[in-house]
Amino acid sequence: MKQFAALQKGGHMGILMGDIKTRGKLFSMLLEICKPGTVEQVIVKTQHNCVSDQTHYAKASFIRTVHEYLLILRKDFPYILDYQMVKTEKLDIRNSASATWKDVVAAALGKIGAPAELKMIYDEIEGYKRCDSNRFWKEKIRQTLQRYPCFRQNDTTWEIVNA
Repeated sequence: MKQFAALQKGGHMGILMGDIKTRGKLFSMLLEICKPGTVEQVIVKTQHNCVSDQTHYAKASFIRTVHEYLLILRKDFPYILDYQMVKTEKLDIRNSASATWKDVVAAALGKIGAPAELKMIYDEIEGYKRCDSNRFWKEKIRQTLQRYPCFRQNDTTWEIVNA
């Protein structure tokens, strides 16, 4: 940000960055970096002389990172430092107004992990905003289980067969 702030109006700054994979998790600097000004261009280029080039990985499904990014930013205002910042949040689907009942019931069955009785499904969903917004939420759960072919009943239990 200090380097960007030192630019004159209309000035450009380039940031060369790559992605990192560690313990099976991807950390993408391009997605996570605070981006000041206006993103003018993202150039993808081949990455050379990587430490991982000399490493042999046991997993055949491992995909090597063979590129890096050159992010070109432009400063549009002399006094204003506008920027984009990534914000990561978590939302429980049972509290989501946009989630469908099918999604909520499927998630509950997935969490239970085995054929479940109605009471077990109710217990997973009760007390969350999705239920607070529907006074007949138990009836809605039963209707959802009966309506969608991805839910299958076995005597007194329900399971998800495919989502």
